[in-house]
Order: sequence, then C-alpha cells, then structure tokens
Amino acid sequence: MKSFFPAISFVFGICSNAEGVHGVQHSKVDDKSAYAQAGSQSKPDSAHTTRNRDFQFVFEKGFQYRLVRDTEIDGTGLLGRELESRIGLKGRIGARLQIDGAAFLSDEALTNFDSGLEFRRGRVYTKGELFFLLPATYRFELDVVADSLILNQNYFLLRDFLFFDVFKFGHYKAPYSLESLTSSRDITFMEQAAPVEAFAPGTKWGFHVEEALEKSNIIVSLGWFADGDQTDIGDATQSLARIIGRITWNANHRNHGNIEKDRVTHVGLNLAYAFSGDSEVRYRARPESHLAPRMVDTGAISAENSVVVGGEFALTRGSTYLQGEYFHSFVGAGGENTIGLNGAYIYGGWFLTGENRPYEPDRGIFGQLKSQDSFLAKTRRGGAWEVAARLSYVDLNDQHIRGGRLFDFTVGINAYVNPRVLVKFNYVHARARDGPSSGNVSIFQTRVQWYF
Repeated sequence: MKSFFPAISFVFGICSNAEGVHGVQHSKVDDKSAYAQAGSQSKPDSAHTTRNRDFQFVFEKGFQYRLVRDTEIDGTGLLGRELESRIGLKGRIGARLQIDGAAFLSDEALTNFDSGLEFRRGRVYTKGELFFLLPATYRFELDVVADSLILNQNYFLLRDFLFFDVFKFGHYKAPYSLESLTSSRDITFMEQAAPVEAFAPGTKWGFHVEEALEKSNIIVSLGWFADGDQTDIGDATQSLARIIGRITWNANHRNHGNIEKDRVTHVGLNLAYAFSGDSEVRYRARPESHLAPRMVDTGAISAENSVVVGGEFALTRGSTYLQGEYFHSFVGAGGENTIGLNGAYIYGGWFLTGENRPYEPDRGIFGQLKSQDSFLAKTRRGGAWEVAARLSYVDLNDQHIRGGRLFDFTVGINAYVNPRVLVKFNYVHARARDGPSSGNVSIFQTRVQWYF
C-alpha cells in the first residue's frame, strides 16, 4: 500500500493543476477542437500545450495527450476497408479514488464483522484511440483494491470489423448483466447487488463481437472467455472456457419525433455457459458491503459444466427509475444430476433535484450523471441528491449443496457534491439462513468518491 500513496499524490497534483485553470468538467478527446486549438497560433491562455514536433500534451478539460504522425500508407485493407494514413495514438489519463467506512451491528453467532475504513478502490487509467492501419479504441486500468494490485480492464476495440459493428478483445467485463456492466463509478449503491456478485462472470480474458440492429433497437453480443486474473467482482467458478452472450432492447420513446432521454424502457437476456470436464463451480456473496465477510458460499462444486441464464429490465420516467435482474444457474454435476441455484434483485430511485439517470443506448447500460452544479454554486440548492432502495436475495441451497440463503434490504442517499466528487450513504439489513452463516446484521456505511 505504501507505493500507492505517491501515485495518488501525483494524480492529485495533475488534477489540481488542471482544475486551477479549467474547473471540474472533463470530456472525451476531440481532435477538431482540443488538439487543433492547442496547435493554433491563436490558442487561448488556458490551453497549456507542450509540443515536441508531433507529440502534444494538452491540459484542457482533463489531462490529454496526442502522438500522431502521417505516413505514406495508402490503399484498402481487409474487405476493402480504407487503411489509416497516420500512425500514433491520442487519449486521456484519469483516476478514481473510493474510500469506504462501515460499522456493523450483528448477532453474536456472526463473526468477522469488524468496523473500519478501507481504500475500496484506487484507479489510474488511460483510454483513447490508436491509429495503425485500422483505428482502434483502447483502455488500460491499474487498480488498488483493498490490499491487492489488480490489472482490471485492459482491452482493444475495433468498430466495423469484418461483418460486425464491434470486435473487442483483452481483459474486460464480459457482456453479461446490466448491473455488472455499469461502471463502479455510476452504480446507484456502494456495492452491486449480492446476486450479481454471486452469478455474473465479471472480468475475464477473451473476445466478443457485437451487432446493433438499429431499426429494432436491439444489441446482440456473443463471445468466448477464459478465467481472468484476480478480479474484484464476479463468480468464483474455475473453468476452462465460457461462451457468454447478451441481447438487449430499448423502446426509444419519442415525442413529436424526438427521442425522450428521460424515458427509457430496457429489457435484456443473458447467457453464460462454462464447460470443462474437471472444472469446479463456486458461487458466493457478501451482504452488499465490501468490508463485510461473505455470508453465503457453495464451496467448490465438482461439475462438468454450468449454465447461468439471466433476465434484466430497467425503466426511467423523468427523475425516477426502476431496475431489476434475475439469475438462475444450472450446474451439471454429472449424469442427470442438475443443481439449481438462483438470485434476484430489484431497486428504485428518485433524483430529488430533478436530474434523470443517463442511459447509453449504443451500449445498453447506464452511464455517468454529469451534473454541472456543486454545493458551492450560488444559483443552485447544493449539488444533486438521489435516494434509492433495493431488495435482493441469493439462494445457494439445492440437494446436497448448502451454500445458504441471503436476504438484503438496502437504503441509499447519494450527494453529488460536484461533477468529480460523490458521497454515498447506505444502510443494509442482511439476513442469512441455512448455510455457513446464520444470523442478522445491520450495516451503516459511507463512501467518498473522487474521479477525473
């Protein structure tokens, strides 16, 4: 952990320099604005650029960089696609810091519930575009989670590749589950719902293709994945390989021909098939607090394969929203013996200050709330405020498997201090039965989150 603090100090220093001139907003690199402006003779005083011929650092709406050179490449490549006439990359560097604190009131039968503080997640990342024959999008993340160093999402993405809209490969979140695919920066509560932790594949090595059927608003994703490195969230199954797919649809509500961004109707189906003759399947979950121990756990189940199917839905109407998912795992334990385990959650929320939850229709997930107001703004009542409540359960008992049953009720209040600072308050009441843990626990927890 000692090596982590100098890195965070460096990131804070960069952010402080940038904020001192440009405020708190950041945006995606725009070649026609930020970079063109940085190289112009009439660039404003606020655009600080260091140039070394073709190499640019730009401090404008974030820490951005560019290294691009023209080449003499000309012609067409695979399937007649025009090749890039330049080589290089452009992108931005960002960081995220989440500090959690929790206090527990538990039955005497429950152990290892120790109140305290932790660095829930510290992240430094870079993302942008790579130009080499064909343009590609990239992202590389380095996380510090509790006391562990994790190479989280590290991937390349090609658009309009072969017959598909998207081809993605690397180490990243497999296309499964609305809650799992939503960034930890943007989820409503401090932690994902317990059944998501138990059944969603999480981050894996692999690749997938994606096709958007624009006329019907359907997105289809299908890929091949293998076990990833140490991950923060996701099931604990050990398998040789998995086939994972997702299909989503959104209604695109319209008013006089215009899409209403504050009205979303989203539904989806998920499938994850894991196979290996000598694999082990394992599901486990915490009571929606990372500082708490896991309360349900199947242990290693000897299995030939497993299939986890899931359904998801989400509705937004103005400043209110509703979201839920159901998961069911069919574990093939040999012969005709199939073990069935399941879980589900549902939650709803309301932005007291009138914002609406942003939906990204091209990805079928929810994104970042970009409130431009802060607690210090003279024209505002003090940032954005959100309240939400969630019910969830996980049932890991069937036949001889006694992983336990977990029921959670969570209430949350979120204060968006400014576009870079978010404070969350969660109360969780968890009840575990018929497994390795049995008893009730009340959890009072909070998170301070900073990002740029």
